[in-house]
Order: sequence, then structure tokens, then C-alpha cells
Amino acid sequence: MYKDIGKALKEAGSSDEYSIACITGTGDFFCSGNDLSNFTNVTPEQIPAMAKNGKEVLEEFVDSFIDFPKPLIALVNGPAVGISVTVLGLCDAVYCTDAATFHTPFSALGQSPEACSSYIFPKVMGYAK
Repeated sequence: MYKDIGKALKEAGSSDEYSIACITGTGDFFCSGNDLSNFTNVTPEQIPAMAKNGKEVLEEFVDSFIDFPKPLIALVNGPAVGISVTVLGLCDAVYCTDAATFHTPFSALGQSPEACSSYIFPKVMGYAK
């Protein structure tokens, strides 16, 4: 999914056929976040390669939002969890339905927030938030 979204943004960004891009979810959720079950059956010897690959995929994904040269609009149609919340700060505009909720469970999961959110969110919302 990360690679496909990044690829779609790169294609739309370089094509004269598109002047804007919108990202949204289908069904009841905008995005349920990472599937953490991908990390449950990892052996210690797999961790270095998995961490390296994860870093590269995540960096490419986030860069596709940062480098997108046209207006990027998020249409949040329901709950957003984790990275789907953090990338919203990289969009030019965010529109939400009444069903939209935002969950950033990083501390509870022992993870650090991604997608530049630790920098962007205080800039947008203020340090008190």
C-alpha cells in the first residue's frame, strides 16, 4: 500500500493530466493504520533487514507527500489511525465528515510518530496540543 500510494502520487505529480490530487478512504474508515500483526512473528535475526526495508519504504512514502508539486487534499471520511493521521499535516487541505476521528496511539504502542508530525503538528496546532 505504501509503495502504491507513493507511486500514484509521483505519477499524478509528473502528469499534465492532473492539477490536483485527493486522497480518501473507502467504506467506513479513512485508514486503520499499520497492520501491526506484520511485526508479531519476527525472529531476532530478521529485525535488521526488516528495519532497513521499513525505513526505506516509509521514507519513500512520506517523501511522496512532501514532494508532491500540486495541491494535495485529504478527504477524511471516517476514523484515521496512526500514519493516516500524521500524513494529514503534509496535505495542503484536510476536509472531514462528521464521522472522522483521529487516533495517534504511538506512545501506547512504544513507537515514535512518523511523517514529520512531531514537527508539523505543534506548528499547526500549537505546543499545548
